[in-house]
Amino acid sequence: MRRLIPLLVVVALAAGACGGGGDDDAGSGDNGDDAKGLQVSGDEYSFEPATLTAEAGTVTITLKNTGTLEHDFTIDQPKLQVAVLAGMAKTGSVEMDPGTYKFYCSVPGHEAVGMKGEMTVS
Repeated sequence: MRRLIPLLVVVALAAGACGGGGDDDAGSGDNGDDAKGLQVSGDEYSFEPATLTAEAGTVTITLKNTGTLEHDFTIDQPKLQVAVLAGMAKTGSVEMDPGTYKFYCSVPGHEAVGMKGEMTVS
């Protein structure tokens, strides 16, 4: 049991390290817009859709992780990060002004192999 406790602490810290910017509501729908916001799926190693559009104001993103690894949806400014374990979904919201924003998965190596996209806010 004494050896199990440090392992559980490491797992708990790793699971929380990529979190932030969201709550646990999964939203509805697959991809695109609906009354709850934008729906995005992430897997190894892409987002679907990779191009998003939204209206200025509060933008809500639901990330559904359809892959087998942890992924996240990250925008640097304004700061939004929605981290999701495999097979799960999570929602986050952020205030956005009109402009074009890059989003990506911040898990090391994921952006470099193509897990990125662009959001246009009008």
